[in-house]
Amino acid sequence: MKKLAILMLAVLAAAGLAGCAPEKGRVSVADYSLVFPEGYTVEAPVEDKEAGSVSILAQKDNLQVQCVVKHEPEVAVTGETLQAEVALDTYLHPLAAETLKIEGVGDAYGVLVEDHALEMEFLYYKVKMGEDTVALVYGRPGALTLEQQAEAKVILSSLKPQ
Repeated sequence: MKKLAILMLAVLAAAGLAGCAPEKGRVSVADYSLVFPEGYTVEAPVEDKEAGSVSILAQKDNLQVQCVVKHEPEVAVTGETLQAEVALDTYLHPLAAETLKIEGVGDAYGVLVEDHALEMEFLYYKVKMGEDTVALVYGRPGALTLEQQAEAKVILSSLKPQ
């Protein structure tokens, strides 16, 4: 009976530890985290004290994903401000805009952009989280497929505070 009780405690402890384990592929950047699908290589976070930001870069094949967290209490993030930011660069041509609702986070504003100088497409999203702005850029040379666009949305939708 005593051996059975010890075995049951060991099983419960193992199950409890498994439930507390971090989600596979979850990567921290500043006070937030994202989940990258299998196959991505994620570099260590880089802090830019002068800009007041922390960023990570993830890569898979010819895809690159950059996530930047910047402390910007005075900056508002809206679909209009994001489109105005993209319009400042004459090489960038916005193809589509959207707003994603991220559970527990809020609205993320995004633009599908064609970069004429680099001959690539990328998705550019921004979301305001408290006094921080979180930006995600997902791109590759050439055009993004619908599957790649969906994958970018899955990565962004995994955003959460730590």
